[in-house]
Amino acid sequence: MVLAEMHIFQSGLQEMQEGKQRLLNGLSDIRKKIANAETAVDECPPLLLNGVRVVYTLDIETMRQMMQKYKKTGYLQADLPSGVRGLRDSCRVEITLKAGEMVSCSITSSHGLLLTGDKAYQELTREGRIRWTFVSPSPLATQTGPAVRALEKNMILRPRRIVAVEQLQMRSWSPIHKLVYGLADGVRSVTEIAEQLSITPKTMEGILRDLRSIRVITIE
Repeated sequence: MVLAEMHIFQSGLQEMQEGKQRLLNGLSDIRKKIANAETAVDECPPLLLNGVRVVYTLDIETMRQMMQKYKKTGYLQADLPSGVRGLRDSCRVEITLKAGEMVSCSITSSHGLLLTGDKAYQELTREGRIRWTFVSPSPLATQTGPAVRALEKNMILRPRRIVAVEQLQMRSWSPIHKLVYGLADGVRSVTEIAEQLSITPKTMEGILRDLRSIRVITIE
């Protein structure tokens, strides 16, 4: 009886030690993943195109941790040729970042908007490593003078969408044009949208002018 109890105790102890080792291995893997993400930020060569554009291949969680660590402001974009679970159509991912925090997350296909917010993020956690393109917005410039004051006066106006534009029709749009269009709900002011996207009044004016010229928004 004593031998049997000792054997059971030793087996239990061995299982505990093995479980502890698995836990330590798991923690080590997490540390390596974070370290690799940090290395990717430092070593990934920038590809310049309309601002700073950098490409990474990381899973969504590591990508989020990296953006938080370096307090990045800009846009993450990715194409998923094989689609997402339940829809085998190619998809497009767009994430807006402000000081490292995710402001918005969406997945779209040729059929339109599929998922947003937490649901979109959770779906992306199932995709493993994704090829991301990070686009940094143009740096904010200090502006003064009558022209700027005129811009600031217009910033209290509220843009509103008047046409529902399909995702396929937006393929030629820049990320910032898509974001301004998406936020033009007739409630947010020009100032609020510009602040949310970290863009200057002058940049905002140009984007609104572009969107008005193709008659997809109005300004009230």
